[in-house]
Amino acid sequence: MPATAPTDAVTDPLAGLNDSQRAAATTLSGPVCILAGAGTGKTTTVTARIAWQVLSGAHDPREVLAVTFTRKAAGELRERLARHGVRGVEARTFHAAAGWMLRFLWAEYTGRDLPMLAPSKYPLVAPLVRRLPGHYRYRPSRDVVSAIEWGSNRMVPPAELCDRLEAAGIEPPLPADLMARVAEGYAQAKEQAGCIDYEDMLVMCADLLEQHDHARQRIQGRFRTFTVDEYQDVNPLQQRLLDAWLGDRDDICVVGDDHQTIYSFTGARASYLTGFAQRFPHATTVTLTTNYRSTGAVLGLANDLARRLQGTDKRLEPTAPGGPEPQVHPCQGSDDEARRIARRCVELHAEGVPAAEMAVLYRTNDQSTGYEQALVRAGLPVHVRGKGLLERDAFQQLSRMVRQGSAGHGGLGEAVEAAATRLGWEPDGDGSGGQDEQVRQRDLATLVAAAGELAGQDPIADAATFLAAMQERFGHADDHSGVQLMSIHAAKGLEYDAVFLPALNEGVLPHARGRQRAPVEEEKRLLFVGITRARRHLWLSWDDTARKGPSSFLVELGLVRAPSARERSRASRTRTDPTEGMSPADAQLFEDLRRWRSVAADDQPAYVVFSNRTLAEIATRRPASSDELLSCSGVGQEKLARYGADVLATVRAASS
Repeated sequence: MPATAPTDAVTDPLAGLNDSQRAAATTLSGPVCILAGAGTGKTTTVTARIAWQVLSGAHDPREVLAVTFTRKAAGELRERLARHGVRGVEARTFHAAAGWMLRFLWAEYTGRDLPMLAPSKYPLVAPLVRRLPGHYRYRPSRDVVSAIEWGSNRMVPPAELCDRLEAAGIEPPLPADLMARVAEGYAQAKEQAGCIDYEDMLVMCADLLEQHDHARQRIQGRFRTFTVDEYQDVNPLQQRLLDAWLGDRDDICVVGDDHQTIYSFTGARASYLTGFAQRFPHATTVTLTTNYRSTGAVLGLANDLARRLQGTDKRLEPTAPGGPEPQVHPCQGSDDEARRIARRCVELHAEGVPAAEMAVLYRTNDQSTGYEQALVRAGLPVHVRGKGLLERDAFQQLSRMVRQGSAGHGGLGEAVEAAATRLGWEPDGDGSGGQDEQVRQRDLATLVAAAGELAGQDPIADAATFLAAMQERFGHADDHSGVQLMSIHAAKGLEYDAVFLPALNEGVLPHARGRQRAPVEEEKRLLFVGITRARRHLWLSWDDTARKGPSSFLVELGLVRAPSARERSRASRTRTDPTEGMSPADAQLFEDLRRWRSVAADDQPAYVVFSNRTLAEIATRRPASSDELLSCSGVGQEKLARYGADVLATVRAASS
């Protein structure tokens, strides 16, 4: 193999590499595993290795297939290779590579046209969900789509999907028979529409190469060496396709960090990365631990957490020792937490930290609104990555109903609450359901509270006033030069001078809503990813008034003391009992109203009739007329006409 140095016309890809990076970059063939810790120059190392494979003469650039997980990463890799004078390398995502192969092989080997690619599953899944019996038709399509994708990425048959979800600790969005019905119906709907989805594309490419020797030989003849980035995020379906590309060869380089495996809900398996040396006993393994991103103070906390994680041992070594210690703050409620974060952002901005170099990272997207409001009120620009409140389903649907006047009569607060109720708002729900449903429920609660606040300030406020106020309050989310707000998942691969990790409460991180609990090990990795996004300033905080208290991870790290048995006992007592403080007679009436509601609800969710909060207010106020009943929160003209007579009769019976 020639080892000629690069010419003067290109940048030397090996210049500036540390010893570990150079060892990885100059191992040009055979199985190679690069275990790259956070901030250790993974992309630089991968680029250098591919460039040196070409510039040294080991491979023609057209023989190289580099697989990334995003189009952005593929584009960045191509740009970096071009700086070294290397062009012609195929850098694609799994789906882009599979689609490209299918376009020139499918018709030739199957004699059929390649079906069109459906851009989204929702138009086919939503009608199937709406046709489900009883209250299941109210289940958000997004949760059902997520379950279908989870099964597709693991190649799970529809009949086994619920069992496999439960075995993985995930609450299925539907009972087993209904989930199988929707999954099978979705497959039939695709066939009738003559389309495929992204997972089908991977299956079809793998099937083609496994069933047609000549097609497989053509692909394997074209691509002789492979590089797979973010290998900890590969799922079984992607691994199957990778095996079809590789065949019985072993010229593959995989790069990843098992401590940053945070996508197991999509099917990702870190075991492919950690078990690489078992599959290829003669593999070269290089570990990158020199961190070029964060200060020693930030890495001290990251390393303390990393040693509590399962998997490979990678202690990150700082190139920038010292730095300010991470700030740890208990806060008196979520509003106080948002205000304190905004105040600290203002201080950092005055010290010269650009707004765009500050990021607030949260566990779920529905947490964005409070921080957005606080930052805007503090005079800072804001950029919400992903969909902000005004772009999400809850506001879009509710605003249409309020604007059209289809929410019912009464004042603004009543109209918005009625609209939210018709959209399935469950103020007394147990927090179960998929993540999208949890986001929707919290958004509806935010909108109802905002409408009530506005109505209290302006008794004649109408729909137009409400929508304008929401735009003023939440419509500042698109300034890219502003403070960055996003989920920790969305922040993976990014870095900022200052990172804020708020709401580190038990039940939030680690995440748990109702009966659904995320795997603790993965939640701990998520916190690790959040911490290692920070270059210099790191803030961790929690709501000290919340029932469940600070995250057990903070206790484990010694950042907060563990609560005493007495404190745990006090915190475990529910604070949401709607009969708390009621007289025995009112509590009995509340139970009578609940029994009536269970019959009136028929096959729809009980909260669609009246929420527990509304029933509690009726039980304590005991309205004696339609006008008095209409004055109770959650009772509009439509519900008065439908249920008023029964409710008043129940109240009279209890009062007689």
